Amino acid sequence: MFEPARAGRAGKAEQLRTFPKLCKAARTRASAMEVLMAVPEATEERLVSLVEVWKAIEEVVPRERLAVSI
Repeated sequence: MFEPARAGRAGKAEQLRTFPKLCKAARTRASAMEVLMAVPEATEERLVSLVEVWKAIEEVVPRERLAVSI
């Protein structure tokens, strides 16, 4: 017989088990976004190079770690 309460507890236990991984991934993405948002806006006089942006992000978060956090 199916017991909804037991299934609910099992689901909550799984959520709590994965919570630290989720928090770590969120911090990783937030660090990359901080760098991205700090990039000066492109103007007619200054273009923004994607290579420069990636280099700046990778100084804070390696690309492989960022890819795993998605």
